Amino acid sequence: MANFSFLALFWIMRQRIGGVYGRRLRDVVWKVLLASAFMAAAVWALSAGFHAAIHRASVARALDIFIGVPVGAAIVYLLCRALQVEELAMATRALGGPILRRFPALAAKLEV
Repeated sequence: MANFSFLALFWIMRQRIGGVYGRRLRDVVWKVLLASAFMAAAVWALSAGFHAAIHRASVARALDIFIGVPVGAAIVYLLCRALQVEELAMATRALGGPILRRFPALAAKLEV
């Protein structure tokens, strides 16, 4: 149902604004899907390793969260950067902007 809603709304938006950069959008979606697939495989393998090595489910779940989530985020970020997903820069600025405003010296170093 959600896919139908997405397609219907996408089609309506496309009609109203006179087109959407379909090929470019398709390319970006494929790149992000590829990065997400690698991230999912890596996090699944990491989680399976935690649960096999540690026989206490609560500890393994905690490791899934505290190690698996940052590792997954790093994998997606690095692969999207390697695949040159242009929207990554916008997302990084949106997420990093509030942090960098609090630390102007860090922001100055990153701009160079």
